[in-house]
Amino acid sequence: MLAKVLPLSLDGPAYRWLKFLGPFGSLDAFKIAIRREFQAVGYSVELRKELDERYQGPDEPLTSFIQAINCYYMRLEPTATDDTKVAKIISLMHPEYRFYVMNRTFRTMRELASAAHVIQEQIKHTRDYKLPRESDQSLEPSCAWVPARSLKATGIESHLTTPGQPTEADLKLKFPAVDPFRYFHNSGSNHASRDRSRDRSRDHSRNASGNPIRSSSRESNHRSPSPGPRGRPQPSRSPSPKRPVDMSTITCYKCNKTGHYKSQCPSLKGNGQ
Repeated sequence: MLAKVLPLSLDGPAYRWLKFLGPFGSLDAFKIAIRREFQAVGYSVELRKELDERYQGPDEPLTSFIQAINCYYMRLEPTATDDTKVAKIISLMHPEYRFYVMNRTFRTMRELASAAHVIQEQIKHTRDYKLPRESDQSLEPSCAWVPARSLKATGIESHLTTPGQPTEADLKLKFPAVDPFRYFHNSGSNHASRDRSRDRSRDHSRNASGNPIRSSSRESNHRSPSPGPRGRPQPSRSPSPKRPVDMSTITCYKCNKTGHYKSQCPSLKGNGQ
């Protein structure tokens, strides 16, 4: 059948070449012979270089890539084993696809082609992933996803690793919902209360004249602030300075006169007491 069809399909130099070599036993033998005869000079060398650089395209299906590499070997090395072809395909595979074939063994090209369909489904599932709606876009905010953001902009370190810089809307989510002190961390009134307590402690550290009270080094070393009602240390208080006494308001109990105490009464000195 091949000897009858080929002479009718060839013309010119190809027909003369067929008459010169005679009939071929198989179609594969005919393909090899005609390519060797009519392909360009250095074709095999250049095609080998092209094969070494024939990486899988970013949008090329893995099944199509496997078939393309097999076609290269059909032209360059028809007797190449499946192990050689599989190793070449994996080395030229797109990194996203290569991740799914790591630490796996494929003995034949058909086995690799069969696994390619499963890999393509996994890749598609990964690419189709979408972020869920946040609480402000959900019908039920209590069941919505709450993204965790980086807190470097707020000066608070976080152990969460969600990528991306925080925005103004993200600053409301400074701490996770399980934090029992979330209100105190996020509330602006907390900062005001801390400022008021700091002002009160500063006022307690001043005396009546408005000057700051400084304790001696011996007192500061041996005295510790007494604990407050909740176990917090309270600032130490120094006694107020004595005020001068108005002697006109003092009455002696001995002579009933004003201006002196009983111990300083002149009548006691006169009596020898």
